[in-house]
Amino acid sequence: NVVGVASGDFSGWAMHMFWKGLEQGMTTAEASRYYIKFRDEASDRGSLVHSIIEDTIEDGFAYPYDLPEQPTEKLSELVDAYNGLGYVHAFQRFCEDFRPDFIEQESTVYGQTNPDSPHAFDYAGTTDFVARIGGKTVVGDWKNTKSLHGSVAVQLAAAKYADMKA
Repeated sequence: NVVGVASGDFSGWAMHMFWKGLEQGMTTAEASRYYIKFRDEASDRGSLVHSIIEDTIEDGFAYPYDLPEQPTEKLSELVDAYNGLGYVHAFQRFCEDFRPDFIEQESTVYGQTNPDSPHAFDYAGTTDFVARIGGKTVVGDWKNTKSLHGSVAVQLAAAKYADMKA
């Protein structure tokens, strides 16, 4: 995520989750914390998916990429805890469709939005990967949401135009 580029107000989403909790029969107290539970579960699931993808890339894989015959502990946890095999299949389809040659993972980037600024950099962040796809170098961030928000475009543009990568 790129720090210092965009932030959001999630109060509307928290209220939506409160009402959703009430609809599911939660008490008012439970429903008022439902967004935290939902957010934390999504964060845990996302971290696990990222970790599986990172391990797969580090271990190297050939095309066509197939799931291992003996699931790893992480893959078993993803399936058991989150019914999350679809995330791995999405990565598999991405690799089949685009045939990325992964160059880096978790690359830190620094950039400057105002060339007249006295500061060397006014934002920094981390991209999930840098790869060569179709003869072009691309930066990417793995997402496991149903929809992409505008902040994702800002985040990836900031990474693409960063002055320095570490």
